[in-house]
Amino acid sequence: MSQSRNTPLKLRPSSPTSIEMVEHLLAITQRVNSHEERISTLEVDIMTVVGETSRSNAAVLNQVNTLSDVVRELRDVLIPGGGVMRQKLITIPKIDVEQVRSVIDHEELERRRRESIRIREDDTEKKRLELEDKLASKRDAKNARIALYTTLGVGIFIEILRLLITHSP
Repeated sequence: MSQSRNTPLKLRPSSPTSIEMVEHLLAITQRVNSHEERISTLEVDIMTVVGETSRSNAAVLNQVNTLSDVVRELRDVLIPGGGVMRQKLITIPKIDVEQVRSVIDHEELERRRRESIRIREDDTEKKRLELEDKLASKRDAKNARIALYTTLGVGIFIEILRLLITHSP
């Protein structure tokens, strides 16, 4: 049995006992379990970061919306009334979190559609190849039968000629 650098227990190179094998398997299982625990911890940490990022993005949008409201109020104070100058000012749009989510959902939907189309095309290609394989198998079987019958016919013809030649007066 070969010894790996990462093996938790050292095994004797020649025929280890069943107890040693069980101990070795238990040590490997324990090591795998500890790796799985670390992976689970990392997954929880990643999900926490994702949640914090989402909350952070929502907070940024709220701040942008607050800034937009302040700019509108400032504009109203600086340029009162509905004058021409006020109409020429570019207003900062209010960002709607639901609107952003709908755009993201739309992009996710488009990505899934593209993936679905790609999978459908792959399935169609597989079915086409399977059909071609079946047709090729049938053609090969037909050609093999023709070759067999031709060989039998030629063999029988040669045998008849041999009989005629050897038994002719």
